[in-house]
Amino acid sequence: MMKKETIEKVNAEIANWQYLQDLPEQWYGFQLDRNTEISKDSYDLYRYVNEMLHKSATIYFHEETHEYKVRLKIGLIEFCRIEFITANLEVFEKLLKSQFEQMLMDMVDFNPKSLSSIVLDKKITTWEAG
Repeated sequence: MMKKETIEKVNAEIANWQYLQDLPEQWYGFQLDRNTEISKDSYDLYRYVNEMLHKSATIYFHEETHEYKVRLKIGLIEFCRIEFITANLEVFEKLLKSQFEQMLMDMVDFNPKSLSSIVLDKKITTWEAG
């Protein structure tokens, strides 16, 4: 279970976080869910959910690494977006402000510019289906 000190630390950091208070209720077909959830090693602060697309983006604090992160869920697949990982809430907010909106848009409509260099180097987009 998550340590009481960690929960208190995160609560103190986000208590007056204006960014959190200013989030839009709807964003590109995603609905804001402000329900916090504390599990074994993560404290989910909020998430955006699109039930029809079976996709969500969760903003959370990871106790094991002491970092803020973004976790995407697409269907049954869940993964962390590495470009958002930071231990500093101010830096995290800057990352969210500069990249989160585009990430949500890319989750709705495929954007080839969002592919990583690994995918492009392997030429996965040119593979024939079948």
